[in-house]
Amino acid sequence: MTTILRKFGFLALSGLALVSISCSEDTTTVVEEIVTPLEVMTISDLDATDENFTKFSFATGEVTDSETEWDLAFYSTSIVLNGGEAMVATEAKPSAEDLFFSASRASVEPTRNAEVAAYLATGLFDEITEVDETLLLQDGQDGLVLKTGDNKWYSYDGSTHIISPVPGKIIVIKTKEGNYAKIEITSYYQGNITPDSYDEEGVVSKFYNFKYVLQDNGTTIF
Repeated sequence: MTTILRKFGFLALSGLALVSISCSEDTTTVVEEIVTPLEVMTISDLDATDENFTKFSFATGEVTDSETEWDLAFYSTSIVLNGGEAMVATEAKPSAEDLFFSASRASVEPTRNAEVAAYLATGLFDEITEVDETLLLQDGQDGLVLKTGDNKWYSYDGSTHIISPVPGKIIVIKTKEGNYAKIEITSYYQGNITPDSYDEEGVVSKFYNFKYVLQDNGTTIF
């Protein structure tokens, strides 16, 4: 079951307040910006065990079965954007090199029907306050935006087989509706288990835990 929690977070929508200040016979009007904090949303245990991918919509903040109304889709360590094309296995990158880049995997990816794009930013979650639109990319035949070469949201320890979110890697995404969100994945294990508390016995993988902020007014500022 996917759980959604809410709390107040960083920057947000702004409004204007007019304040009149009298000084002798002159009246000065001061324009004061009012900043309303966006909410930081927390998603717990998004189940990514289904090879047909689990889809998520930022518009609703929930997992969805819709064929069209989704932004991201999850299976194992792969995160697919609803924009671009599916990966195609070639002789240069045979399917045996990476199970999740194989032709068979691509065949079960949900059909892309939007222009969702993303990039991986480096920095603290609260410090990523603006979208760099020049960095936005879509999935393509050469690979997934969030899983190509060293450009991954996670690291894999071959000795312990632990998958850990890379500290300071923040996913910035342009949603299906043309809004922007930033996401920090905190754990790949059920119960939000982190590497420090990892115990192989009883640990269940392929369950995403992450927090995000959605700027839903179309601006690029969080």
